[in-house]
Amino acid sequence: MPEGDIQDLRTDMYDGFWEKTTVDKDDIEMISDAEALWQAIEGEIKTPYGVIDGVGLETYGCRIWNLLGSPLDGLLLREAESHIRDIQDKYEEVNLFTKIRVIPYGRAYVKIEVDVDSIYGRFTGVSHIAMDIINSFTTREKPNIISRGV
Repeated sequence: MPEGDIQDLRTDMYDGFWEKTTVDKDDIEMISDAEALWQAIEGEIKTPYGVIDGVGLETYGCRIWNLLGSPLDGLLLREAESHIRDIQDKYEEVNLFTKIRVIPYGRAYVKIEVDVDSIYGRFTGVSHIAMDIINSFTTREKPNIISRGV
């Protein structure tokens, strides 16, 4: 079992934002610290804001889902980055998201890369939102990258 400040079961995402526990060789797998922190952040990015019922969960999720159906131009990509940045203050282990990149790839998926400065060190988390899950995304131009450093 891993040691660390925070621990979690390793999970896989499916159907957009549902998680299932990863089983390896008939056993569950544990993760800790930076990996567990990214899994929590990714879970929040992949959950539409406010869809989880429960006391204290009203603000869980990411408003990036509010942008679905809008053309992915430069301004909208910056807004998507802003919605992802809003998550950083929810985690006391995060010092700063130093860079966020939202990269659309046609109608296949949106790739999200977040450079995280945390109490566990610096790392880059990568996530994907598949378009077959949220097929109302459209693009106007070839895939482009909008990124801003801090």
